[in-house]
Amino acid sequence: DYFDKNIEDLIYLDADTLIVNNLKSELSIISQELKSSEKIIAAKTEQSLSEHSKQLIGIENYFNAGVMFIDYKKWLENNVMDGLLLKMKEIEDEIVFWDQDVLNAYFKGKYLEIQELFNYKIDVDDPKQEKVKIRNLKILHYVGKSKPWTVRGASKENSSYYQSKY
Repeated sequence: DYFDKNIEDLIYLDADTLIVNNLKSELSIISQELKSSEKIIAAKTEQSLSEHSKQLIGIENYFNAGVMFIDYKKWLENNVMDGLLLKMKEIEDEIVFWDQDVLNAYFKGKYLEIQELFNYKIDVDDPKQEKVKIRNLKILHYVGKSKPWTVRGASKENSSYYQSKY
């Protein structure tokens, strides 16, 4: 409701994401792929939530909504906002991951897959996660309870990217 209706494309980024390398050329490629497909959004499949997604929507293709590329023209043409509001009411007792569950229940696996480099997940509390090398990455997504701007998360090794930017 707040965007100019003449906008063609949007990229949605959660507040816990960080763009670490220029992605201008990739944005136009993803935009063209979306335009030439029947899909409205492009996102990264969430590998660790397949059981939840099977229960929620009956399929395994469940995307992470922290980074989404959106064909806004198709979004408007398909009246997605009203559809999302209806879906939210329909599944309100099953929602665990808030907006992500509603979006996944609405799109039901119909999204364009993006590469991990556009939604590279970092959990600063995960002791198994090694120091991330950002050279070939575009967008970092800080997942989990600790964030790089919190007291608990700020001292973690992979918080350094966020700390150096801000």
